[in-house]
Amino acid sequence: MFVYEPRKLPRVLSPEEVLRLLEAAPGPKHKAALSVAGLRAMEGVALKVCDVDSRRSMIRVEQGKGRKDRHAMLSPQLLERLRDWWRIAHPQVWMFPGRDRVNPMTTRQLNRVCHMAAELAGLPNGLPRTRSDIASPPTCSSRTSIFV
Repeated sequence: MFVYEPRKLPRVLSPEEVLRLLEAAPGPKHKAALSVAGLRAMEGVALKVCDVDSRRSMIRVEQGKGRKDRHAMLSPQLLERLRDWWRIAHPQVWMFPGRDRVNPMTTRQLNRVCHMAAELAGLPNGLPRTRSDIASPPTCSSRTSIFV
């Protein structure tokens, strides 16, 4: 028997809460991985170095939801954070490599880091279920274009 459960809107973090969450992340890799707002968790961890197009300010998402390719916007702040991470680790294929460096970081690892950072930042328990529910301060919460 199927029990109907009403859909509820996800909790979206405020810009201040996002900054606290990112500051509480344990290292530059995790700060950069959590900063890729607008992408689903699986899309973010499967990001390749060659998918970041700094000239066009775009991120290429391959085989996202529904097995479709798409492009996402890349803010200057996110580009700088990704460049900082790249300067430290020089990842070859995956932007966020896993423990063995052959495979990408798993969504479970990212989820654990997110919850740990939220606890350290003192955020309430109702964390967003997906990373797209985390509002990015430079692009999503301000009404100005990043291209201005």
